[in-house]
Amino acid sequence: MPAKKNNINLLPKDKFSQSISGKILTWGLTFGRYLLIFTELIVMGAFLMRFRYDMQLASLREDIKESQQIISSYQDLESQFRYLQARLNASADIIGKSSYPTALLNKISQVTPNDIYFHSISINGNSINLSGTANSDIGLVTLLSEIKKNSAFNQASLNTLNSKGENDPTLEFSIKATIAQ
Repeated sequence: MPAKKNNINLLPKDKFSQSISGKILTWGLTFGRYLLIFTELIVMGAFLMRFRYDMQLASLREDIKESQQIISSYQDLESQFRYLQARLNASADIIGKSSYPTALLNKISQVTPNDIYFHSISINGNSINLSGTANSDIGLVTLLSEIKKNSAFNQASLNTLNSKGENDPTLEFSIKATIAQ
């Protein structure tokens, strides 16, 4: 008869491993091992993704530097363009307002007597300053009264009047008139 085989188990069965708390501890250690492995896989994946994102960041920085160089190369062109655009706007303003002084000067020339000579005429906003020489006091009075009568001007005033003396009958004058809108 063959000999009976005996199973020998060197690990003794413990009452703790059979209890509820022992089973929970055994399950927690088994699950904890899998949880630890899963966490390590996530950390390694994040570490590998870091290399990918670093490469993308380096590529983006190169693209930004290239774009900045392209923009800086057009900076002179842009400043010239802005300068020319400002000059064009100023020219358009001057051209738009050019008929106004011409019409005003035509009205002044219509009321100016022959013995009046202007040294300067300046138009500032809604006023005009006339300075010049009159050969007679009648010519100056005529000019001042005609400016006051003209519908292009609201009011006129004689600011300065200087005589050159007894030997020279000419009068130097300065007139300021308000332009009607």
